[in-house]
Amino acid sequence: MLDAVILGVQGVLVPSRSFQQAAIAAAAQRLAAEGVPPTLFLAAAERRLAATGPRALVSRTLRDLDCTLPPQRVRAAVLAARHAIPAFVLDPEARQALLALAARCQLGFLDSGSPAVMDALLDRCNLGRLVTTRLWAESLGWCARPGRCLAFRWLARRLALPPSACVHVAQPGPQREAARRAGWQVWPHDPTPTGTLDFSRLLDWVDARETEH
Repeated sequence: MLDAVILGVQGVLVPSRSFQQAAIAAAAQRLAAEGVPPTLFLAAAERRLAATGPRALVSRTLRDLDCTLPPQRVRAAVLAARHAIPAFVLDPEARQALLALAARCQLGFLDSGSPAVMDALLDRCNLGRLVTTRLWAESLGWCARPGRCLAFRWLARRLALPPSACVHVAQPGPQREAARRAGWQVWPHDPTPTGTLDFSRLLDWVDARETEH
Protein backbone atom coordinates (compact mmCIF):
# COMPACT_ATOMS: atom_id res chain seq x y z
CA MET A 1 0.00 0.00 0.00
CA LEU A 2 1.20 3.52 -0.75
CA ASP A 3 1.41 5.79 2.27
CA ALA A 4 3.24 8.70 0.64
CA VAL A 5 3.25 10.18 -2.85
CA ILE A 6 6.18 12.52 -3.36
CA LEU A 7 6.27 14.49 -6.58
CA GLY A 8 9.09 16.14 -8.41
CA VAL A 9 8.50 19.69 -9.61
CA GLN A 10 10.48 20.08 -12.83
CA GLY A 11 8.76 18.14 -15.60
CA VAL A 12 5.99 17.00 -13.24
CA LEU A 13 4.30 20.06 -11.76
CA VAL A 14 5.97 22.49 -14.17
CA PRO A 15 6.47 21.77 -17.89
CA SER A 16 10.16 22.35 -17.41
CA ARG A 17 11.38 21.60 -20.90
CA SER A 18 9.54 24.47 -22.57
CA PHE A 19 10.39 26.77 -19.66
CA GLN A 20 14.07 25.86 -19.83
CA GLN A 21 14.22 26.43 -23.57
CA ALA A 22 12.70 29.89 -23.17
CA ALA A 23 15.25 30.72 -20.48
CA ILE A 24 18.22 29.43 -22.49
CA ALA A 25 17.14 31.36 -25.58
CA ALA A 26 16.84 34.59 -23.58
CA ALA A 27 20.28 34.10 -22.03
CA ALA A 28 21.80 33.40 -25.44
CA GLN A 29 20.29 36.57 -26.84
CA ARG A 30 21.61 38.64 -23.94
CA LEU A 31 25.09 37.10 -24.17
CA ALA A 32 25.28 37.70 -27.93
CA ALA A 33 25.80 41.36 -27.10
CA GLU A 34 28.86 40.29 -25.11
CA GLY A 35 30.33 38.44 -28.08
CA VAL A 36 29.21 34.92 -27.13
CA PRO A 37 28.02 33.11 -30.31
CA PRO A 38 24.37 32.14 -29.73
CA THR A 39 24.59 28.80 -31.53
CA LEU A 40 27.59 27.74 -29.46
CA PHE A 41 25.93 28.82 -26.23
CA LEU A 42 22.66 27.06 -27.06
CA ALA A 43 24.40 23.78 -27.88
CA ALA A 44 26.61 23.93 -24.78
CA ALA A 45 23.63 24.82 -22.56
CA GLU A 46 21.67 21.80 -23.83
CA ARG A 47 24.61 19.52 -23.00
CA ARG A 48 25.01 21.08 -19.57
CA LEU A 49 21.27 20.83 -18.87
CA ALA A 50 21.27 17.13 -19.76
CA ALA A 51 24.32 16.48 -17.57
CA THR A 52 23.59 18.45 -14.41
CA GLY A 53 20.17 20.09 -14.62
CA PRO A 54 19.22 23.77 -14.56
CA ARG A 55 21.15 24.94 -11.51
CA ALA A 56 23.69 27.66 -12.40
CA LEU A 57 23.13 26.80 -16.04
CA VAL A 58 24.35 30.10 -17.48
CA SER A 59 27.58 30.37 -15.51
CA ARG A 60 28.44 26.70 -15.95
CA THR A 61 27.77 26.82 -19.67
CA LEU A 62 30.06 29.83 -20.02
CA ARG A 63 32.71 27.90 -18.09
CA ASP A 64 32.27 24.95 -20.45
CA LEU A 65 32.92 27.33 -23.34
CA ASP A 66 35.98 28.73 -21.54
CA CYS A 67 34.32 32.15 -21.74
CA THR A 68 35.08 34.68 -19.00
CA LEU A 69 32.80 37.67 -18.53
CA PRO A 70 32.51 40.24 -15.74
CA PRO A 71 30.18 38.97 -12.98
CA GLN A 72 27.63 41.74 -13.55
CA ARG A 73 27.22 40.72 -17.19
CA VAL A 74 26.76 37.08 -16.29
CA ARG A 75 24.21 38.19 -13.74
CA ALA A 76 22.39 40.18 -16.44
CA ALA A 77 22.14 37.04 -18.58
CA VAL A 78 20.82 35.06 -15.60
CA LEU A 79 18.14 37.69 -14.96
CA ALA A 80 17.19 37.70 -18.64
CA ALA A 81 16.75 33.93 -18.47
CA ARG A 82 14.60 34.14 -15.36
CA HIS A 83 12.39 36.88 -16.76
CA ALA A 84 11.78 34.83 -19.91
CA ILE A 85 10.14 32.02 -17.94
CA PRO A 86 6.36 32.41 -18.16
CA ALA A 87 4.23 32.45 -15.05
CA PHE A 88 2.91 28.99 -14.25
CA VAL A 89 -0.75 28.36 -13.42
CA LEU A 90 -1.77 24.90 -12.25
CA ASP A 91 -4.47 23.28 -14.35
CA PRO A 92 -7.79 22.94 -12.40
CA GLU A 93 -8.03 19.22 -13.18
CA ALA A 94 -4.50 18.68 -11.88
CA ARG A 95 -5.44 20.54 -8.70
CA GLN A 96 -8.45 18.30 -8.17
CA ALA A 97 -6.33 15.20 -8.64
CA LEU A 98 -3.79 16.47 -6.11
CA LEU A 99 -6.61 17.20 -3.66
CA ALA A 100 -7.81 13.61 -4.05
CA LEU A 101 -4.29 12.28 -3.56
CA ALA A 102 -3.83 14.36 -0.41
CA ALA A 103 -7.00 12.79 1.01
CA ARG A 104 -5.61 9.28 0.49
CA CYS A 105 -2.00 9.55 1.63
CA GLN A 106 0.78 11.91 2.59
CA LEU A 107 1.56 14.24 -0.29
CA GLY A 108 4.86 16.01 -0.68
CA PHE A 109 7.39 17.45 -3.07
CA LEU A 110 11.06 16.67 -3.49
CA ASP A 111 13.34 18.09 -6.16
CA SER A 112 16.60 19.88 -6.74
CA GLY A 113 16.52 23.64 -7.08
CA SER A 114 16.57 26.83 -5.08
CA PRO A 115 14.42 26.46 -1.93
CA ALA A 116 13.18 30.04 -2.27
CA VAL A 117 12.13 29.54 -5.90
CA MET A 118 10.51 26.17 -5.28
CA ASP A 119 8.61 27.33 -2.19
CA ALA A 120 7.38 30.40 -4.06
CA LEU A 121 6.16 28.17 -6.90
CA LEU A 122 4.13 25.92 -4.59
CA ASP A 123 2.70 28.89 -2.73
CA ARG A 124 1.76 30.62 -5.98
CA CYS A 125 -0.14 27.48 -7.00
CA ASN A 126 -1.87 27.40 -3.58
CA LEU A 127 -0.49 23.94 -2.86
CA GLY A 128 1.10 24.68 0.48
CA ARG A 129 -1.90 23.51 2.53
CA LEU A 130 -1.99 20.16 0.73
CA VAL A 131 1.63 19.27 1.28
CA THR A 132 2.71 17.13 4.21
CA THR A 133 6.37 17.85 3.53
CA ARG A 134 8.58 19.53 1.01
CA LEU A 135 12.29 18.95 0.56
CA TRP A 136 14.64 20.72 -1.81
CA ALA A 137 17.80 18.65 -2.13
CA GLU A 138 20.03 21.73 -2.17
CA SER A 139 19.09 22.35 1.46
CA LEU A 140 20.81 19.07 2.38
CA GLY A 141 24.02 20.08 0.63
CA TRP A 142 26.25 18.53 -1.98
CA CYS A 143 25.82 14.99 -0.64
CA ALA A 144 22.13 15.09 -1.65
CA ARG A 145 22.64 16.34 -5.19
CA PRO A 146 20.60 14.67 -7.96
CA GLY A 147 21.69 11.10 -8.46
CA ARG A 148 22.36 10.47 -4.76
CA CYS A 149 19.97 8.48 -2.56
CA LEU A 150 20.44 10.54 0.60
CA ALA A 151 17.43 12.82 0.11
CA PHE A 152 15.09 9.85 -0.38
CA ARG A 153 16.45 7.94 2.61
CA TRP A 154 16.22 11.05 4.79
CA LEU A 155 12.68 11.78 3.64
CA ALA A 156 11.46 8.22 4.30
CA ARG A 157 12.79 8.47 7.86
CA ARG A 158 11.15 11.86 8.29
CA LEU A 159 7.82 10.37 7.16
CA ALA A 160 8.40 7.32 9.42
CA LEU A 161 7.69 5.03 6.48
CA PRO A 162 9.52 2.16 4.81
CA PRO A 163 10.82 3.18 1.36
CA SER A 164 8.54 0.61 -0.30
CA ALA A 165 5.50 2.55 0.98
CA CYS A 166 6.65 5.68 -0.85
CA VAL A 167 6.45 6.53 -4.54
CA HIS A 168 8.38 9.27 -6.29
CA VAL A 169 6.66 10.80 -9.30
CA ALA A 170 9.27 12.07 -11.73
CA GLN A 171 10.40 12.15 -15.32
CA PRO A 172 13.53 10.18 -16.33
CA GLY A 173 16.66 11.56 -14.77
CA PRO A 174 19.01 11.36 -11.79
CA GLN A 175 16.32 11.96 -9.16
CA ARG A 176 14.11 9.16 -10.46
CA GLU A 177 16.97 6.67 -10.52
CA ALA A 178 18.12 7.71 -7.04
CA ALA A 179 14.61 7.04 -5.70
CA ARG A 180 14.62 3.58 -7.25
CA ARG A 181 18.02 2.76 -5.73
CA ALA A 182 16.77 3.93 -2.33
CA GLY A 183 14.00 1.32 -2.48
CA TRP A 184 11.17 3.64 -3.48
CA GLN A 185 8.58 2.91 -6.11
CA VAL A 186 8.65 5.25 -9.11
CA TRP A 187 5.87 6.42 -11.40
CA PRO A 188 5.04 6.70 -14.26
CA HIS A 189 6.33 3.49 -15.77
CA ASP A 190 6.10 5.04 -19.24
CA PRO A 191 7.27 8.62 -18.67
CA THR A 192 6.84 11.22 -21.38
CA PRO A 193 9.93 13.09 -22.57
CA THR A 194 8.47 16.56 -22.04
CA GLY A 195 5.63 18.40 -20.36
CA THR A 196 3.63 17.89 -17.23
CA LEU A 197 2.26 14.51 -16.26
CA ASP A 198 -1.37 13.40 -16.38
CA PHE A 199 -2.34 13.56 -12.70
CA SER A 200 -5.59 11.70 -13.33
CA ARG A 201 -3.54 8.67 -14.44
CA LEU A 202 -1.52 8.94 -11.25
CA LEU A 203 -4.73 8.98 -9.21
CA ASP A 204 -5.99 5.90 -11.05
CA TRP A 205 -2.72 4.11 -10.36
CA VAL A 206 -2.87 4.92 -6.63
CA ASP A 207 -6.48 3.69 -6.52
CA ALA A 208 -5.43 0.46 -8.21
CA ARG A 209 -2.62 -0.06 -5.70
CA GLU A 210 -5.09 0.32 -2.82
CA THR A 211 -7.44 -2.18 -4.47
CA GLU A 212 -4.62 -4.70 -4.82
CA HIS A 213 -3.96 -4.56 -1.09
